[in-house]
Amino acid sequence: MLNGVTGAAEVPTVAVNSSRIGDLEFENQDLPVIFTWIMGNADGILGVAGFDDQRIDVDFKKDRVSVLASSGRRPHYSL
Repeated sequence: MLNGVTGAAEVPTVAVNSSRIGDLEFENQDLPVIFTWIMGNADGILGVAGFDDQRIDVDFKKDRVSVLASSGRRPHYSL
């Protein structure tokens, strides 16, 4: 069962030998096949499952998403 912001559905999975996102490398995972109507017609998604020791930074001004190793400290935000 895949649960998203705009809905939920039973979806097939595909076996992935390895994938790399930023500094992270994942091996031997069964990942869901995403149908665009489930995720508000997005081309893809980045979920947070498996990012236990990582930090995800989203910079909307620079149109950039970074996945980095976490220092374990809360980030400092300035407005």
